[in-house]
Amino acid sequence: MAGVSAAKVGALSDAALAWGKLLSLAPPADLLTQAWFNLGLLCVKSNDTTAAVACQRKALLADPSNHEAREHLALLLAEQGELAEAIAAFEFLVHSAPQARYHFNLGVLLSQQGAFGEAENHYRQGLMLQPDYADALSNLGLLLAERGLSAEALDCLKRAAASAPNHPQVFANLGALLEAESHLDLAAVCLQRAVELTPDSAIAHCNLGVLQVERRELALAEQNFRRAMQLDPDYLSAPAYLAQLLLSTERYAEGWALHEVRFALAEKNGKPFGSPFSCPLWRGESLQGKAILIRPEQGYGDEIQFARYIPLLRNLGAKRITLLARSALFPVLQTLVGVDSVLDADHLEGELPEHDYWITSMSLPHYLQQAIPASLPYLSVPAESRQRWAGRLVEPKAFRVGLLWQGNVLHQNDAHRSLPGVESWLPLWQVTGVEFISLQRERVEVQAAQQTLIQFGAEIADFGDAAAIVDQLDLIISVDSAYAHLAGALAKPVWVLLPKRNTDWRWQQQGGDSPWYPGVMRLFRQSQRGDWDSVLIQVREALLALLESRQVQAS
Repeated sequence: MAGVSAAKVGALSDAALAWGKLLSLAPPADLLTQAWFNLGLLCVKSNDTTAAVACQRKALLADPSNHEAREHLALLLAEQGELAEAIAAFEFLVHSAPQARYHFNLGVLLSQQGAFGEAENHYRQGLMLQPDYADALSNLGLLLAERGLSAEALDCLKRAAASAPNHPQVFANLGALLEAESHLDLAAVCLQRAVELTPDSAIAHCNLGVLQVERRELALAEQNFRRAMQLDPDYLSAPAYLAQLLLSTERYAEGWALHEVRFALAEKNGKPFGSPFSCPLWRGESLQGKAILIRPEQGYGDEIQFARYIPLLRNLGAKRITLLARSALFPVLQTLVGVDSVLDADHLEGELPEHDYWITSMSLPHYLQQAIPASLPYLSVPAESRQRWAGRLVEPKAFRVGLLWQGNVLHQNDAHRSLPGVESWLPLWQVTGVEFISLQRERVEVQAAQQTLIQFGAEIADFGDAAAIVDQLDLIISVDSAYAHLAGALAKPVWVLLPKRNTDWRWQQQGGDSPWYPGVMRLFRQSQRGDWDSVLIQVREALLALLESRQVQAS
């Protein structure tokens, strides 16, 4: 037929005319269906999805039993976000003409709606019809991994890779799961294979770079992040990851500049960091005689860490510096010297005073172009908090150590950066002459055979209370948390326990101290993923050595 011949050689206009002419002749039902169906395919090639949907609907009107037209209509509807109708179409297909790809596509759409159990069921039904269906195996593997069924998930993804050795997404998924299970060498092979199969894919290069950071192959990781940026300047994850790599290796100038991409990335991911202020964002313009407002961003620890930069705005001529602080941090950030006013961002009354600019504290290093201001302390205990907690800790009979083993459970790396529970401190219970104080806001049960643990729980209402307690301690031992930053900002000795997986960029790649909190912070790093036991043994030995040193100095 003329329409088919024209379409085969890419003459889309001629093909459309041919099919249109056929339709005008009122052909028999079978040809009518085929004409609308083919015309719909041409509309897709011409990027006219709306017309393509209309054509496939007409094809189905001519022949409701045409499964091919129904499948294409369902895929087009899904592309347009009409998931309910698309799902209904595939449900009709899997019941009337079961095929593996119908079950697969139905599983994909159900996953998009969060119906993961139903999606899994359809992936499995599709695999019963076609056991080597790589896409179904891969997607089923990802669902199983989300449920914590790692062994079965790995089996699915390995079978997918075996059945489709040239499928880049399968190798990307398998590599990601192997990384999550700490099989880093095998993960590297898979992600390298994904790059080989799609050398022009920014995502593939970036995924490999992320793994290489975990393997401490930093030069290779940097190459892959930069290659991803070249391939697709709009793929913002690549500069975001490169920024973290550069900052972790203390290459601050380029690192801070790239770190600004986080705002565009958040907006692209549907979480725009909008501004409720009428004044513009400060991007390094002259502040001589200007008023500037600093607003919160990200976690409590970030606000504490970067508060040190805020007073430096005065050096640029700022006449008025206002800091917005979330309620939990409000009492302690009020002690920051060099700020004209600190406002409780969660309980603002009336309109804010007029400002010329606003900015977040995490952007200040880039625009100030300053080295790390490391003069400690830069925060202090609020007077009201000090008075409220005076006498709560009786006169010390022993060396006082504050413990914090669980950070914010909503943090994306919390499963790796927090300790499993209070029982993890068992090696420390064996150290005599120490009084342990919990800094957790949740009370826990401690076995009678273990060291007594002083707990205040929810009485620690905010960081002002926390500061008053920390101020009365000799040492704080904490996982990567806001309390670690609080102790450092107060110039209190603090030991921080760091995970091997996804170590935060601010702690650098190696070393036992931190340029952010010099002289008061000591870092204890996992040598193997998940191995907190050896870390806490090191902490116990360090604590014993510290106590012995104090005894020698006292004698």
